[in-house]
Amino acid sequence: MTFKVMLPINIFPFPDDNWKKQNNLFKLNDGYWIYRNEEGTPIIVVYKYWKHNGTVKQYQQIVYGECQDTGKLKYLPGLNGWKDHRPIFNIPGLLNNPTAPVILTEGEKAAEAAAKFFPDHVSTTFIGGVHSKDKQDYQLLENRTVILWPDNDEVGKDGFLTLAETLETEFRCAVSVIDIPEELPNKWDIADPIPEELHYTPQTLFNLAKHPDEFIRYTRLDRDVINRRWVAIERSNGKQFFDRYERDVKHKETINLLYEASHPKKMPTKQIMGIPNAYKVKTTAFRREEKQIVNIEGIGKCLNTFVPVNFAPLTAAEEAETDSILEPYHKLTNLVFNQNKVIETWWNSTLAHDKQKPHENRTWAWLLRSDSYGIGKSLLLTIVRLLNGQHNSKHLEQTELLDRFRPWIQSTDTITCGEIEITEPYKKAKANRLQELISEETHSVEEKMVNPRQHFGMFRIYLASNAKNPIPFQKGDRRYFVNSTDARREVILKDDPKFFAPMFKFIKDPNAIRHLHHWLMKYKIAKDFSISEPLLTSDKQLIIKGNLSKLTGDIDTYCQVYAADFVNKEMLLADIRRWENNEIIKSQKHEDFHHERKFSKIEPKDIDDWLLSVGAVPLQTKGGTKTLDIWDKNFHTKGKKRWWVWKNKEFWNDQTNKKKFTEHLEGNLKAPSGELFQFKQKEAV
Repeated sequence: MTFKVMLPINIFPFPDDNWKKQNNLFKLNDGYWIYRNEEGTPIIVVYKYWKHNGTVKQYQQIVYGECQDTGKLKYLPGLNGWKDHRPIFNIPGLLNNPTAPVILTEGEKAAEAAAKFFPDHVSTTFIGGVHSKDKQDYQLLENRTVILWPDNDEVGKDGFLTLAETLETEFRCAVSVIDIPEELPNKWDIADPIPEELHYTPQTLFNLAKHPDEFIRYTRLDRDVINRRWVAIERSNGKQFFDRYERDVKHKETINLLYEASHPKKMPTKQIMGIPNAYKVKTTAFRREEKQIVNIEGIGKCLNTFVPVNFAPLTAAEEAETDSILEPYHKLTNLVFNQNKVIETWWNSTLAHDKQKPHENRTWAWLLRSDSYGIGKSLLLTIVRLLNGQHNSKHLEQTELLDRFRPWIQSTDTITCGEIEITEPYKKAKANRLQELISEETHSVEEKMVNPRQHFGMFRIYLASNAKNPIPFQKGDRRYFVNSTDARREVILKDDPKFFAPMFKFIKDPNAIRHLHHWLMKYKIAKDFSISEPLLTSDKQLIIKGNLSKLTGDIDTYCQVYAADFVNKEMLLADIRRWENNEIIKSQKHEDFHHERKFSKIEPKDIDDWLLSVGAVPLQTKGGTKTLDIWDKNFHTKGKKRWWVWKNKEFWNDQTNKKKFTEHLEGNLKAPSGELFQFKQKEAV
C-alpha cells in the first residue's frame, strides 16, 4: 500500500534530535512517544508530565514547524494549529504488517502495552485523547480487522463506540470493542496492573471483545432495524417488543422515548414493524438450547430468551488441578450442610442434574436457612448464578419474586433470593404464587396496561433465609428441600479469622467456576435423586411444626397418640370432644390431675386444616372404593363412610380385605413398616 502522511504547510519532519532539548524534556517527563511518518522520520513527539506536585497529569506535543510570530522554523510546543487528519501512532508498524489485526487503544502507553501482550497484532492510538477521535487520519486501517480497547470510564467507552461506527461505515473495518468489566478501577487501561483479586488476564479481557451492535445504545435506529434488534410479541397486541441486545421486553412507548433524543421526528416502533419480514413471535419461552426461535406445541413460534453459556474445555493438565481448585467450594458446602454427606450429595446432584438434563422440570426448590448471618448461603447462591450465566439468572428481592408483575420471568430460568420470609397480608396467595413458579411450565406475564400473555419456561429456584418459618408449607409438601445450617459465624471466625477468604476468592475467579462446571458435567447423580420429590429433612419437619396453628398442633398431638392411620372427619371430631370431656371429668375427680381445655371451639373446618397439614389423602382401595362400611367400636353407627389416610398411605390404599380395616380401628392390627420405615429414614437425614 502506498501511503504518505499529509503534513500541514507549516509543519515538517524533524530535521535532527534537538527536540530532546525542549522544555527540559528528559528531566520532567514521565514517558514520551514518537509519531513517525511512512519513512520512519519523527513528526510529532508526545510526552507526559505532572503538575502541582505530581497531582495533575498533563500531555504535551512537540512539532517542527514555522513559528507564527517569527516565521522561523523551530521546535514548537503543541501542534501548531494542526486541526485534522492527524497521523495515528505506529505508522511504520502498520505499513510493515498490512494484514495483521490492529488493536487501537486510548493512549500511547496503552498501545505499547498491547504490543507487548499481543505480539501478533499491531497496536496504535491517536493524539489528544478520546475527545479528538474525529481529528485523525485512519486511512491505514481501511479494510482491516480493528479491536478497540477503551479506558474504563464512560467517556472512553461511549467515544470508542462512536469511533467504531466511523471505522465501519467510512473505512469498511471489521470492528470489535473490548467490553471492559466495570469492577476494574476507574480509568483503568491495558497498561495498568490488573488487581489480583479480580483474576483477569490480558487474554481473558481480550476475549471480551464484541461487535459494536451488541453494546446497548439508542442512537442508531436504522442499524438496529436492519440488524433486527427488536422482535414483536404478537400476543401483546403490538405493545411489547423483545430487545435481543439487552435480553428483555420493552413497551413500545418506552422504545419510542429511548430513541427520541437522536431521532425526534421518527416513530421507532412503526419503523421496526415496517421492514419486510420483521421479526414476530407469538410469545416468549426459555429453553436451554442454541435456537433463537423454538416451537411450542399448540402455540407456534416463540422467542427463546436463553443466552448460551460457553465454558472452555479443560486440558489434561488443567483437569489434574480440579480437585485443588475446588477445595474452597467443598469446604463451603461442608459448612453449609453441616458435614452431612447425604444432603451435600443432593445439592451437588441438583446442580449436576440441571446442567446435564436441562430439559427436565425439577419441581422443587432449595431453601437454605440458618439462625446466624454470614455463614455462606449467599456464596452458594452466587455460585449458582455464575454456573448458569449471569444473563440467564436473576437475584431478586422478595417483593420482586412474589409480585404480580414479574417482567424478569421472560429472560431467566435460574432465580435466587437471599432473604425470603412470606408473611401476611395475602400469605397464602404469595405462597401459592411461588409454588406455581417452582413447579409449572406455563406462566402468566402481566404488565400494566397490557393484556396478560403466556411465557413457557421451567424455573430452578434457590432461596435463603434467617427466619424461623420462612415459608408456610405444611406436611406432605413436595416443593422444598430444606437445610438449616447449625454453625455460627462468630465461632467460625474465632477459630479461623480467614475462613471465608478462599471462598470469596473462588467466586471471583472465572477459571474456578469453569472447573466447577466441568466437574458437575461429569458428576454422578445420586441414585435416589428425584426431580419430583425432595428428601424430607428434620429441618423441614421443624418448619412444618412451626407453621401449624395452635389448634391444628393440638389436633396433631392428639392424633399422634390416639388416632388410627385413617380417620373419618365426623368420627374424629366426636372422638376428640369425647376424649376432652373425659379428661375434664377425670380432673374433677382427682386433685392431682389437671386438664385445661384445648378443643372447646373445635369445628369441622379445623379437622380439614389438620388433614391438609399432614397431607392426608382419600382412602381408595385397589377396587376403587372410596367409602367403606367399617365400624368403629367408639362410634355407634354403621354404614358407608368416607375415610382419609394420613399414615402408611400406600399400605392401606393397597388393601382389599375389609376385615383388616376394622381390626386396625379396634387396635388389633398395625400397618407393617413399609412407608413408615421410609419416612423414618428420611426424617433421620
